[in-house]
Amino acid sequence: MRGMILPESTRTAHRAAVATGAHPPATPPPGLLHRIGITPAFVGFLAYVFVIVTFRFPIGELGVAIGFLGLFLQRVRLHLPQYLGWHLGFVLWCAMTYGWTPNPAITQEAVTQAAKVWLIMFLGVNAVRSRTQLAMLVLFILFWFFVYPVRGTIVNYVTGNTFFGRSAWNGVLSNPNYLAATCLVPISSAAALMAVWRRKLVVAAGSIVLATLVGVMILTQSRAGMLALFVFTASAVVGSRKRGKAIMASLGLAIVVLAVAPPEAWERLGGLTKLGGRRTDWRSVDEEGSAEQRFQIAQTALAIIGDHPLGGTGSGTYPIMNERYNPVLGPRDTHNTYLHVTAEQGFIGLVLFLGMLVSVVRLALIRAAQLMESAPHGAGAIRLLAAGLASFLVAGIWGSYDNFQILYVLCLLLYLSARLAGPDLVTSSGRGGVERTPPARPLRSPVAPRR
Repeated sequence: MRGMILPESTRTAHRAAVATGAHPPATPPPGLLHRIGITPAFVGFLAYVFVIVTFRFPIGELGVAIGFLGLFLQRVRLHLPQYLGWHLGFVLWCAMTYGWTPNPAITQEAVTQAAKVWLIMFLGVNAVRSRTQLAMLVLFILFWFFVYPVRGTIVNYVTGNTFFGRSAWNGVLSNPNYLAATCLVPISSAAALMAVWRRKLVVAAGSIVLATLVGVMILTQSRAGMLALFVFTASAVVGSRKRGKAIMASLGLAIVVLAVAPPEAWERLGGLTKLGGRRTDWRSVDEEGSAEQRFQIAQTALAIIGDHPLGGTGSGTYPIMNERYNPVLGPRDTHNTYLHVTAEQGFIGLVLFLGMLVSVVRLALIRAAQLMESAPHGAGAIRLLAAGLASFLVAGIWGSYDNFQILYVLCLLLYLSARLAGPDLVTSSGRGGVERTPPARPLRSPVAPRR
């Protein structure tokens, strides 16, 4: 059985039988853990996911080591999808910027982190090899996201431990904008599960999960998050085969938004209508001056890009360059993914970064179109995850997420959904569930190669 490590004696008997034309001896059945997809590689990858979702227990590196050891022991065929090829090109280009960076130490650290993320995503692509494992991964993310960030954010908000009245958690998610963007991952994942699992209990539980996540997202009062949520909802409705049900679900989410959103959230969102370029009255946009600072940072970033258009200033160097170009602002972040990539890695880096994103989205949409007739629910799940990534990228206009590991996890989920999607698991009676782990198929792109 593919993916199993057989004793040397058994492998020798198989080879001898094949050589003589005889029937090979029966392969011993896999154990229970193997049948449900619990392999060392998969467990190691789950350990990494646990760390980035919960910020608890520094076991990520240990989990990755176990995962790669598991791949070696399984002796499975390793796969490098096209989107990871673009990602690798981006990492290598980041390393190239070491040649002209003003601070080699910072660039070395940034490149090391980027390389680690690529290796972990490579592990994920090769560790998750069945729909059962993919479903387990999504449920794993949802469970721990609720146990830690969601629970912690609600407790903080109720007890008044907020960021100027805006809900937040801790670590990088102490920034409300990052928390809002991160919520898009479990939101799109939960919606995708509901699209595949059609049982009433799953749909009811999924609706509660979505309502809670949307509520947490709204309490952040993140304008970028609310706009991204609108993009996700609109994309989900447009891509749905049952527009009526999709519109009703959207109205339900709208009711949650209206019930949960504090007046300050609408005031912050309404401030965007008062933008008008250099003549904008920034106090009318927001009283804390966040929009004005972002405008000044964007102007500084454009000046840096104008002076370093091709190769940028070097990975990880934007804060110190911002201080050089605008000492009044000091070492600040761009608060924009695309300006951040272009300023640090130039337009060459931006092309590689966008190539990764376009590649995985294109693959997913092609696969969804292929499955529209034979597996409409699977196609719907792919489209929902694609909508989640699109909305995340919209949020990236107001946040620097090119170094945010959650972005790459979302790309991985989208790729895996396209890679592993197949016939729907819904019977004529309307009942469905997770399929049994299928035999591992060759890891190929669903796009037919050109002849």
